[in-house]
This record gives sequence, C-alpha cells and structure tokens, in this order.
Amino acid sequence: MNRTKLLLCILLPCFAASLLYAVVRMPRQRMVDHLTYPPQHVLSPRKPAPGSDSRRTDAAQQPADTAAVTVRRDLFAPFKPTKSAKQLRRPPSVAPPPTPQEIVHQQLRNFRFLGTFIRQNVPIAFLARGDQVLLVRVGDKLYDGYQVSAITPDALTVHAIQGNDTITLQLN
Repeated sequence: MNRTKLLLCILLPCFAASLLYAVVRMPRQRMVDHLTYPPQHVLSPRKPAPGSDSRRTDAAQQPADTAAVTVRRDLFAPFKPTKSAKQLRRPPSVAPPPTPQEIVHQQLRNFRFLGTFIRQNVPIAFLARGDQVLLVRVGDKLYDGYQVSAITPDALTVHAIQGNDTITLQLN
C-alpha cells in the first residue's frame, strides 16, 4: 500500500507540472494594430472576358505574355517502339559453358574455412557449407581430381591431382 501511495505522490506533481507547462507554452492568437487592406475590400475571382468559354480552366485563362505550352504527342498513349528500336536490339549473347576447373572453383567458393585443429601432429581443417561442417585432413579429396595439399592456421590449399591448378581458401 505504501508503494502505491509513494508512486501516486511522485506522479501527481509530474502531471501537474506537465499541465502547467502545456498552459504556458500554448500558442496564442496575436492581434494586429492596423490592417494592410481596407475591411470593405473583398477578394473575388476574375471574371471571364466576354465571349469566352466559362468552362475553361485557370491555366487556359493566362495572359498572352506568358509562354504557351504545346504538346506534340499524346503523353498518355501506350508506348509503341519504332522499327528502328527493334532493329537496334541485339540477340542475347550465349556464354560458353564453364570448364571443369571453373565449376570446382565455384563449388569451393561455397565453402567457408572456419579454422584448424591439430591432433597428434595432424592438422584438421573445419570447412562449412550451409549447415554442414566438414573435417578435412591433408590428402582428403574434396571433389573429383582435387586433393587437400596443405593446411595452415590461416589457409587451406587444394591442388588438382592432374595439372597445376591450385586453390587457396583463406580463414574468414
């Protein structure tokens, strides 16, 4: 019960202070000593010239000294490409099929090198692909024709069994 009374005693002065602040900071309408135009003068819209169409818009009733805008084509018509635009289109280029080395490079980019662990003087690397974590040792095959050649604390080196292709995965 004492806590609720204490909380009420704290909140009531805060509420009173916020009400006082709102009253003091409330915007008030100010009065002007004299008007810049006579009170009898009432602004009215322009009357159209005699003989003109009363349905015309204000933009059409502009004085003659303003620049006129002319539209040469219908802006809301559907777009129809011309024959020259069709001729300028080039047929889509066909990319050459990837080589086996490019395929392996692309598949190895999916791996993340997480780190190394040394057990009984044999380094073991942790590779992640999606939700899977693979343990790789020196000499293990990752893909057809590619074998792990070296594992260091910073990188994993994979080389092609047939050829000189070498791929290095750095620690992320």
